[in-house]
Amino acid sequence: GTIDFVDDVAVWLPLHAICDLIGVPDEDRDDVLRWTNTFSVPTDPDFAPTMEEAMTAVFAISDYAVALADRRRREPREDAMSKIAAAVAHAEAQPLLADFWKRNPPP
Repeated sequence: GTIDFVDDVAVWLPLHAICDLIGVPDEDRDDVLRWTNTFSVPTDPDFAPTMEEAMTAVFAISDYAVALADRRRREPREDAMSKIAAAVAHAEAQPLLADFWKRNPPP
């Protein structure tokens, strides 16, 4: 058979590499590709017929990233998003712990 190198390899190889690092599940990668193409090429009518669609894609991928981080905070794995989520949770906890120890110093 034949392949279209751009569609079959050049698009998917970097997408899978980045998604593997971040921890994006296989079933979500088509959405990630669509959102990325839509907001990164907003002047190409093949990807984003309108600027509104480009902005919708920006918000969609942002919402997805927040949801994925929340999922990885609750169910960590060996991926970058889990590490980021843990670091953010730790940073958010630091002021709370500092305040607790100020009010409740150890003996």
